[in-house]
Amino acid sequence: MIERQLITTPIVETWPSNNVPILILGEWCSRYYYKDFSNDFNFKVAPYHWDDRSKLIKDYSYLNKKYETLLDELSTKLNKIHSTKHSKDYWRIFIGPWLSAFIEIIFDRWSMLDFAFDNYNIGSCITIAENSALSKTKDMSDFVNKMTSDDWNEYIYSMLLKNYFSDKLSLSESHINENKKFQEKQSYKNFGQFKGALKRLLQAINNNFPKSAEVFFYKSYLSKKDLFLLCIKLKQFPDLLFKFETQEFEFEPDQNIRGELFDLNFYDQQSFDHVIRFMIETNIPIGYVEGYNFLVASLQKLKLPKIPQIIFTSNAQVEDDNFKLWAAEKKELGSKLVVGQHGGNYGTSPFSDTELHEKLISDHFFTWGWRDEKFPNLVSIGNFCMRQHIVSPKKNGGALLVQMSLPRYSYFLYSVPIASQFLYYLDDQINFVKKLPQNIQNQLIVKLHPKDYGWSLKKRWNETFPNIECIKNSSDIIEMMSDKRINICTYNATTFLQSMSCNFPTLIFWNPVYWELNKDTEPYFELLKDVGIFHETPESAAEQLEKIWDNVPEWWFSNKTQKAKDIFCNYFTKYIDNVPSKLKNIFEKMLNEKI
Repeated sequence: MIERQLITTPIVETWPSNNVPILILGEWCSRYYYKDFSNDFNFKVAPYHWDDRSKLIKDYSYLNKKYETLLDELSTKLNKIHSTKHSKDYWRIFIGPWLSAFIEIIFDRWSMLDFAFDNYNIGSCITIAENSALSKTKDMSDFVNKMTSDDWNEYIYSMLLKNYFSDKLSLSESHINENKKFQEKQSYKNFGQFKGALKRLLQAINNNFPKSAEVFFYKSYLSKKDLFLLCIKLKQFPDLLFKFETQEFEFEPDQNIRGELFDLNFYDQQSFDHVIRFMIETNIPIGYVEGYNFLVASLQKLKLPKIPQIIFTSNAQVEDDNFKLWAAEKKELGSKLVVGQHGGNYGTSPFSDTELHEKLISDHFFTWGWRDEKFPNLVSIGNFCMRQHIVSPKKNGGALLVQMSLPRYSYFLYSVPIASQFLYYLDDQINFVKKLPQNIQNQLIVKLHPKDYGWSLKKRWNETFPNIECIKNSSDIIEMMSDKRINICTYNATTFLQSMSCNFPTLIFWNPVYWELNKDTEPYFELLKDVGIFHETPESAAEQLEKIWDNVPEWWFSNKTQKAKDIFCNYFTKYIDNVPSKLKNIFEKMLNEKI
């Protein structure tokens, strides 16, 4: 067997300078603009372990159980370290999103290394000298910023190699130019000149006024108008400006404290039980350990309701550590935590750690219409985020092909193409367009996702279809549909729900191997399949588009198509005629403990 040098990321400083045989750990290493460079090597690419989706399902179940075990252990140890007596639910709200994602990420990286050493003759690997910006994670927002970057993943692979595989290969270090080193992003948005400064000033002033409300709204996903009217109906002051500000601190990781989290001697050093506990000790965010008491004290200074009866959020329960810490405390004191659905994919996926987390932490979870009998805390509200817009198709308009983008590395686990599997998704998009007749291609616009994640998507599209217009922006999808005859949606998220809610002609296709559906959802997609809305192959979708192209409205507005669309939308994106009134009635029932 040929001895090979291991490549874990596309960072060129870790690639050999001479033409030695290499093993590329995954397609995330082969950046598109490196294609000529990588072809100079005698290389193999390791197959991705989660290409076996049955293994993924089994691993997800295993990792979820591992998460519960580790959450038990960390709840006990963090209480001891901080001299507190908080419940497991408290720590689930605060550290749960980081812990579940971190466990899954480390398992994925460790599994790929383990597979590589079992199946190839790995002789050496070049790692990058440690960068303190990577080895210190401040909070969940910092973690999300880092977890899909090449620099952070190289750091993780290096840690695993040095601590668990160093006896199997020769390791050497390289240094990255200081200008290339990972830089932490600011956690706030750059609003621009005067407008941004004014908004921050108003937020600062607003934060200094005492807050008093029975229902505390934060990142609700409601429109400003609906939130304002809802607060008026609940007879409380509408606070549209409050923001939990990121707390700046300069604490350093203290290994003496972190060493109290686990007894590593209890576990076989080559087992995942040892690996994950060691990696947690080293990488757990500073705000959960050394900076915890500082964060608690900082939150106590805020002029927030002491014990609101209800806390409602749709978009702060994962990344916003300040909100999570505050909400966890208030929930222990008796507040009800209500979480609202904030996008598509919910209710359809057979596995999703984020959806599961939100169901578990909430007293009530507002869905856009769907139900789950396993969770009695779900309340079928309807789509409280989306205003109804009826968009009429233009008879001679073009077609909009809406594209997804996903990170090159695994992150939160749910039923989507993971890591290198995104290339299979991209192949389907290319094949779909190739199957279209030239007259339709001439009227096709490809809307790229604003985030590229290093896939060089625009370059790929331009090289394959130089005459097709590709737009990469964050333009409103409804605005882009306004001069089209049909919208083609290619992934299970918010876009196709929004398109069908507008009663705009919509074609959907994705590969069910990578976009699995749960058993309760399948009959609804079968309805869409029966009328030609939903397809499982690019060829079938292209054939349908060609068939209806000359008279899209006749197909879309037929009784059969409309009935199937209405049944589907009523379950997954149910229209609410008056959002403030609907939510006011729900919240009043909760306040009166009738729900």
